[in-house]
Amino acid sequence: MSDPQSNAEDSLRKLGQRLRRGWERTRPVTPQEMEKVRQAVREQWEKEHEKDHSGTPAAGSPAEQSEQSLQEKQRRKARERSRDHDQTQ
Repeated sequence: MSDPQSNAEDSLRKLGQRLRRGWERTRPVTPQEMEKVRQAVREQWEKEHEKDHSGTPAAGSPAEQSEQSLQEKQRRKARERSRDHDQTQ
């Protein structure tokens, strides 16, 4: 007889797959969204790459770090608002 724990895990995995497929059908990823993701990944990779080669953080003074942090928060909020707006339509 099969393990009930294994059956439950398989059922949850299949449910997750069905949910993801349904979400992809109802709201496909737009080229603009993909470009935003590519840009974010590129920026993160460059930041990490600079740290690896220089041995020090890529950002300059604490003021610059603060400004960059503020800009990133603003971008994140704008993306969230855009995503929320798209979901309600």
